[in-house]
Amino acid sequence: MANPITLNSKNPPTLLAYGFRPFFLLLTSYIILTTLLWGMHWAGFISLIFTDNIIEWHIYEMLFGLAAAGIAGFLLTALPEFFERVTPVTGKPLLWAIILWAAGRLSFWMIDLLGPIIVSIVNLSFWLWLLYQVIKPVLSDPQKRHSALAFSIMLLTTIQIIFFISKIDSLRLMTGITADSIAILKMAVGAFMILILSVLQRVNTGVINGQLEQLEINELFISRPPRYYLAMFTLLLFTIVEFLLPGNHILAWLAFAVSAAILNTLNDFFIKDVRLFTIPLVWPLASILMLMALGYGFMAVDYLDDSFYSINHFRHILTTGALGLAYIMIMSIVSTVHTGRILQANRWLNVTVALIIIASLLRASIAFFPQYAPMLFFSSSLIWVGAFVVYLFRFSLFLISPRADGLPG
Repeated sequence: MANPITLNSKNPPTLLAYGFRPFFLLLTSYIILTTLLWGMHWAGFISLIFTDNIIEWHIYEMLFGLAAAGIAGFLLTALPEFFERVTPVTGKPLLWAIILWAAGRLSFWMIDLLGPIIVSIVNLSFWLWLLYQVIKPVLSDPQKRHSALAFSIMLLTTIQIIFFISKIDSLRLMTGITADSIAILKMAVGAFMILILSVLQRVNTGVINGQLEQLEINELFISRPPRYYLAMFTLLLFTIVEFLLPGNHILAWLAFAVSAAILNTLNDFFIKDVRLFTIPLVWPLASILMLMALGYGFMAVDYLDDSFYSINHFRHILTTGALGLAYIMIMSIVSTVHTGRILQANRWLNVTVALIIIASLLRASIAFFPQYAPMLFFSSSLIWVGAFVVYLFRFSLFLISPRADGLPG
């Protein structure tokens, strides 16, 4: 008689067999919920009144709330591959991580009732746990591989600490932090872009070389670290200066520098006698970089023209576009490979990528057509949600079922 499967066994339930399974399901479900609510609120169909600062709730949850699940799903799956001595977090420990993430989401919805101290403890506990998961193997690795990934998580955690300090009067007075909480959250956008570059440097190399091997093309794709490090440095510089000197015209030239440095990473995609952009899965990965460069390019133009203030619309090319597309691509790749299937492009992936790009461009176009703002905002929200509905339709059964190849995980 077979032993029953328990959370403490070496053979946990399928949903808790690897970190990406529950967290990717949670991420997509939470994206659909929060985006629909926000879209209907902005369009005037409903009024969200559970918090006094609804803009702050929207930004925090769309950045840190969503990313906490996405980063957890990716890290808990990738770290055992990056470092041989790292064992996967499964079963009961994974369930506790899920509960802590969910508690963080509920607490921020109730921040006016619970107060910022309790909310900060719950949310920072999850992020500090994530940071521990990545920094421990990085520090113990003689070569200090994947240090940029650890730096990105540390930067995001630090920004959250600063954010919560700004919300707690006693700590704000003690530390002298007087920055507006929204300005601190905007700083997080740059940190997320750095994280995307750090992840793409690794993902692009593995995925594209896998595609070349499938097509029997005897070439090697390399994501050259100096190009990515330059882009990360310019991003970090722009992010710091924007926080310290908001509105300064120097930000225009720094934003142009960021855009140029990101475009420079696309030079990796040009290989002699190989038309990489015609290969499935390549153009969506490159599109993440293109959207990021486009967003900072538009922000640069905005900073140059004092009569044209639409920078927050253009910032959505980074969040709705680059970050949203990064979610879709990473989740699709991991959900395919780590459920024992061959990674191949398909019409569903192309649809999700197209929906993300269209949604981000519609959202940014409010800058040029403010008279149609409610319609553009709601339509972009629906289209963006549509991409994640397609992902759920395509991958939900994969995520709750055992691996197709019969292997554990």
